[in-house]
Amino acid sequence: MKGAFVTSPTAGPVITAYGVGKTFGEERREGLLGFFGRKRDDERRQRIVALRDVSLIFEPGKIYGIIGPSGAGKTTLLRIIGRVLPLSAGRVVGRGKVAGLFGADQFIDGGQTGRNNIYNQARLLGWRDREIAPRVGEIAEFAGLNKFIDVKVARYSRGMQVRLNFSIAANLRPDILLLDEALAVGDRAFQNEALNRLRALAGGGAAVVLVSHDMNHITRLCDEVVSMRGGEIANIGPPEKVVPSYLSSLFSARSKDFGPRAENHMGRIFELRLLDGNGRPLHLMTDDKDLTVEIGYLAARPAGETRAGVGVYNEGRLLFLSERTFDTTGMAGPSWFSVRVPGELLSHRAYELNVSIRTARGTELSLAKVAPAALFKVLGSRIAEARPGEERAEPVTGALFRTAYPWTVRPMTGAGA
Repeated sequence: MKGAFVTSPTAGPVITAYGVGKTFGEERREGLLGFFGRKRDDERRQRIVALRDVSLIFEPGKIYGIIGPSGAGKTTLLRIIGRVLPLSAGRVVGRGKVAGLFGADQFIDGGQTGRNNIYNQARLLGWRDREIAPRVGEIAEFAGLNKFIDVKVARYSRGMQVRLNFSIAANLRPDILLLDEALAVGDRAFQNEALNRLRALAGGGAAVVLVSHDMNHITRLCDEVVSMRGGEIANIGPPEKVVPSYLSSLFSARSKDFGPRAENHMGRIFELRLLDGNGRPLHLMTDDKDLTVEIGYLAARPAGETRAGVGVYNEGRLLFLSERTFDTTGMAGPSWFSVRVPGELLSHRAYELNVSIRTARGTELSLAKVAPAALFKVLGSRIAEARPGEERAEPVTGALFRTAYPWTVRPMTGAGA
């Protein structure tokens, strides 16, 4: 059997996943449409392996967190557990009622009232109307929608829709509750109420599985954390062990993760390190820390000039770019190119770093680039006092801001490249 869902009536884990795999791009259309469109499909189809041999057990009465960088397979795994996506390999055995929140507006029918949406979603979970009726008031009150429960949802704000969806999922008391970034929206009061409700669900014997990029929620809420990377399980354990290890892994990378663009005949980028203002490896980035980016570059042959660059992105948008050209005449072998970014420049959000090394030898130009080179998130702390710029920036284009932060280069001593 290529992949299967199985419902188990016996006691024990509420969800057990055995060797789950998921590959996108395998689906084929059948019949005449498939026959005539097959060549075009074959040309356009790109197979993407999202999950590889994932095995997990979720016990009742516990809250589980699933963390990892973008593209790690978190949402795919959650949707397979929730039977929204089919498997490509393995099987999932589950028991009890499953409720899932995979998007802010899932299952929402704007043409129906909030009350009707409650009934519709509860019916999907197998509830009878006579069972739903006593819970409508509780659901509306938790969502803060008592006055609007008989208003069409199309008139709700997005925040109201999110609260309604979460309230339906949490207050119907499922045996398994699956949440994908469901706590990333709403005000702080709603988030605190939501966290308390999840704890109450787990206390009542439900299993809660939460995908989140918010490590504060993960550490405060979860009994066990699954860290994923590249469609595989990287680590499993209590949050106090898994979360620091995961955050630490985001602040460094080796050449095996960089891909072919990081290397050419002139040299290669072999390592990236993110350090604090004192030169120590970062394990947790807060807004009171300066960020030092170090690019390890191995020059296969001397170049007259070497230009190092760092771009910082948020949600695909280039926020700023910093570059510096060095005279590297006669320099070969490994070196560190470093730039410091003041912590007050970065707010509380997730970022991507791209790094590049451009070399020039006479008229010969080459570029080694890694995109993205690292992912990290800035957590809140006290705001450090602003520092004036320490040198003039070289002109750069294509970014929202031009930085004026100091770069340095130093030869690397000893092995390590």
